[in-house]
Parts: sequence; C-alpha cells; structure tokens
Amino acid sequence: MKKVIKTEDIKSNEAINEIDESTSSEISNSSITAEPEAKTPSSVNNYNDTHEKKSFIEGTEKTRVVYEEKVSIVTDVLNDVRNGKAINIDKVQDLSNSLVENVLTHTDTMITLARVKKFDEYTFKHSINVAILTIALGKYLNYPKKELHVLGTGGILHDCGKMKIPNKILNKEGRLTEDEFEIMKNHPSYGAEMLEPYGTLDRKSILMVLQHHEKYSGGGYPTGLPGNRISTFGMMTTIADVYDALTSERVYKKALTPFKGLKMIYIGRGQHFHPNIVEHFILAMGLFPIGSIVRLKNQQMGIVISVNRRNLLYPRVLIIADDKNNMLPEPGIANINPPQRIESNEWTIEEIFEESEVDKPSEIFRKEEECMVEKVLEPSDHNIDIDYYINNLKEFGKKAA
Repeated sequence: MKKVIKTEDIKSNEAINEIDESTSSEISNSSITAEPEAKTPSSVNNYNDTHEKKSFIEGTEKTRVVYEEKVSIVTDVLNDVRNGKAINIDKVQDLSNSLVENVLTHTDTMITLARVKKFDEYTFKHSINVAILTIALGKYLNYPKKELHVLGTGGILHDCGKMKIPNKILNKEGRLTEDEFEIMKNHPSYGAEMLEPYGTLDRKSILMVLQHHEKYSGGGYPTGLPGNRISTFGMMTTIADVYDALTSERVYKKALTPFKGLKMIYIGRGQHFHPNIVEHFILAMGLFPIGSIVRLKNQQMGIVISVNRRNLLYPRVLIIADDKNNMLPEPGIANINPPQRIESNEWTIEEIFEESEVDKPSEIFRKEEECMVEKVLEPSDHNIDIDYYINNLKEFGKKAA
C-alpha cells in the first residue's frame, strides 16, 4: 500500500477561515503521494562530476550573497523598531518578494544557508530562516505566488514584537526565569498590535505574527486557542519557528541536527503541531534534511546538500569521507542522477525516525543501491564541522576547476 498523506482536517474556524479561505481549502482538498510507484535504474556514482560540483558551488556562493543581503535588511528593519521607529512595510514586502523568487529557484541552496547560524545574529537570521522555511513549505503545497509573498512577509515579521521586549531579557545568556518568560510571552501580541495599522499588510501575515506560539492542542500563547481556531498560516509558522530554533546553537543549549529537529517536530504532532502539516513539512524538508550527516550503503559519509523529492531515500550528498572514515581532500557529490522512483510499501515516516538510531542498518535501507542513505550520524561523533564545508565551498571549487 502506497504511503499517502492526506490533509482533509486542516481548516480554521469561521472567523479565521474568512481570512484564510484560499489556503485552507487548498490544503484540505489535497493529498501528497510520498512514494511513487515504480523504480527506474540509474547510475548514482558520479562522485567526481566536475561540472556538477562547480555548478553547486557557484550557485551556493551567489545565493549566499543574496541571503546575507536579506539578513542585513531585516536587521535594519527590526533595529528601527527597537529604536522606536515605524516598520518599513514596503521594505519588508520587497524583501519578501525577493525571498520568494530565490526560494522558488534555489530552494535547497537557501535552506542550506539558513542552517549556518551564529550566536550574535540569531534574532535576525531566525526571522529570515522562518520566512525561507514557510515559503518552502508553501511551495511544496503548490501555493500561488501571491500566498507565498504573504508567508514570506509573516515569516520575516513573526518576531517583530520581540523588539518591544527589554534587551536584558531578549539577549539573556541562559534560560529565562518564570517572570521573564511571562514578559517574553507578550511578544506575539506586541507584534500583531504593531502591524494592525498597516492597511497594505495581508491579515494572514498578522495572524502568523500573533499565532506562531499557539499549540494545536491548545494551551499555547498568547490566547491558548485550539487547532481548529488557529489559521493555517499560523500553524505553518509555528513549525518553521520551532524547527529553526531546535537546530540553532544558543548559549544555553546545543543545536540539534536537522534530522533530530525534524524528529522532535514529528513527536510533537497532534499536541504542539497540526499532524498533517507536520508530515507535509517533513516531506518538504526531506526525510534526511539538508545539513544532515549521513552514511550511505557503500559506507561513504557525507553532508546532505539537496533533497530528491521524487525519491526521498536518495538525497544529493557532498561526500567528505571514504568507507574507512578517511576524510577526502576533495569532496565529491553522490546521487547526481538517482533513481527517480522507489518501490511502494517500503517505508513510513515513523519507521524512518524509529530505525535511524539503531546500531544495525534498518531493513528499510537494505537495498542493492549503494548510494541510498543507510544511517544518520551525529557530527560530533565524527568531529565534523558542517559549517566549515558550507563556508569553504570556494576552496573546493578551485580544486574542481
């Protein structure tokens, strides 16, 4: 039986549905087939394809410039709010439009860059990253470009209310006290109130700001609404917000790997998150999301750099170590031309997460194809700095030239 993920239950209440009608009806009437039906043999051993490596490296470097420009812009916008100035909505919407265009054309590269994070830039990069993730999810769900712009705008602004939180709380190096957290919980309301006067801003973007800390089962903040009263875009933002936070390094916590971040999101389905949106998000990010360290069936090790959304067990991987764990002086790329289809009834999302941490390879992965992912690894166990590889692609490009 084919794994089909349906979303018939994603609907808002009447009041919100009037605002959210187009997106709620689109999701609720859709279904996503996670596993295609047949398997097409194809060579995947193109480790030293110079053209492919150069193309990937050049594309990443160009997109890096765009990403850093966007971080700079959102930093200026939010700092203006911190200094008591009005939000430059035109600048935000121009920024959203640009992000949409870049995510549509360079989805995986934008997500790759979104995972490279620094302590001192967290608030600003987090705003861009949430926008990228929500746009990518909307793209996966085939939303029209107009709705992607709404998602991008809401993602950029989702934490704008934090600019009204005292710096000593916002930038505290450690966990907040109960009293401090009560103050922090006001930031969604502050943000929504701040945006209400702007008539050019779509209401769905404001709901993203207001509702991104609500929980599907109720009990979130600021209102404690249950899932049937939270907008679709609000629930999408919650998932993107938590995923980026989980996979970010903070002074008081280590970052989870992208794979473990997705697993935590999956565990929270039905309680913290809408279960069907969670499954769509996982499929949009890939079972082995970008930035994951994986071991292939041939025992080579690498970093996932792109998701093959027609065959999720074959992400494109930057190979950094051979089958003896020897680091390669010149990384290669595996799964340039992966099989486009896989047999049905081979896996479920739950099995992927459950089997990933056992010592022996899962039955799910026992295939003849040597470049299929066999296991997800912890970077710290192998002394791998993923950011080093992403930030030094130019050097690898010189070797590939």
